[in-house]
Amino acid sequence: MVALASPVPVGVPVAVPVSVPLSAPAAPSAEARNRADAAIAAREPVAAPLEVARPSAPVAMAAAYTAPGLGEEDHIRAALSRWRTAYSSLDANAAREVWPSVDTRALERAFQALKSQDLRFDRCDLTVRGGSAQAACSGRAVYVPRVGNQSPRDTAREWRFELKKLDERWTIASARAS
Repeated sequence: MVALASPVPVGVPVAVPVSVPLSAPAAPSAEARNRADAAIAAREPVAAPLEVARPSAPVAMAAAYTAPGLGEEDHIRAALSRWRTAYSSLDANAAREVWPSVDTRALERAFQALKSQDLRFDRCDLTVRGGSAQAACSGRAVYVPRVGNQSPRDTAREWRFELKKLDERWTIASARAS
């Protein structure tokens, strides 16, 4: 919770930078999702599951909508996690679920050049202004090219995201990596 020096009138957007670690597993199992859904309904915290499973399209879509009782930063973190999971799974369609304007064909071609990829966020600084947010994330990309030297390549990366909230759903409007 952020304490403000003076009261802010209701309805006035306030930009609050928030540092959010994003090191959750790629995707939970069905059992873990059921436990998480029950905990959200009860508004209790849930430990992240340890196993990794590839979500189905309906599960990914259902997870894209905000759950009641969680803060905006949690929902933004979840959208970034879905993006990271899609890219780590080399799944262009899952990426489109969280980033509707992404060029899916170009992304599929880029993913076809990779045998595997794992993106890790060590830190994300968020700035939220009403229905818009910016995220500056740092971490690592570990990838194996499909052709040539098959040794894993581990590189430090910085990502910048612009996010928008429409119809209670946070999505990525733009993303850049360096």
